[in-house]
Amino acid sequence: MVEHPYHPGEETLNTSVEAQLEQPYSPGVDQHVHLPGPMMSWGVYDETAQEPFNFDADGGHLTTVPGHRYLIVLKAQDDQGIENVTLDGDGMFDAATDPDSRGQSEQAPNRLPAHIARQEFNNHAEAPKVQDLFVVMDPDIGAFDYGRISCGVHNFGGSGSLEYFAYSGTMTFVGASTNSSGGQSSASLTASP
Repeated sequence: MVEHPYHPGEETLNTSVEAQLEQPYSPGVDQHVHLPGPMMSWGVYDETAQEPFNFDADGGHLTTVPGHRYLIVLKAQDDQGIENVTLDGDGMFDAATDPDSRGQSEQAPNRLPAHIARQEFNNHAEAPKVQDLFVVMDPDIGAFDYGRISCGVHNFGGSGSLEYFAYSGTMTFVGASTNSSGGQSSASLTASP
């Protein structure tokens, strides 16, 4: 019998782990012990309306309001400590160039892919029990500003090579976290007008 320290509410977990550890090896049978990962959730704050919103880890959809600024927070919490948290975002977007000297801009003929840069927290010391990562979304274009996310340089219709920027579409945020015991969790949230 494997000895585990007693933690109230963990009887089921410890019994389950003990049962898995005491099973004889059987070729072709999954021997991996699935450890629970950190609790994850999303917090969104509409800075313009001064309203908070909360979403579960397994997804939700934020319907944005034109001109509002949003702070999006990925939350990871685990009593064993957080070792790693990542946050990515991408999607397909309507995109256009910046206006030229005549005030004209070029519209992309199709939706274009774009993403936010990965944010990552890695623990190299005593693991904190709570870790948050932030994404700030500004107003001005469409329902929310993708922080001037570039959809790349393209040559459409003989206008030359121009850089296109996202202004409308669905952004999918994806988070992942690992606790000190190696347990993993994931979270996702979509946002669009």
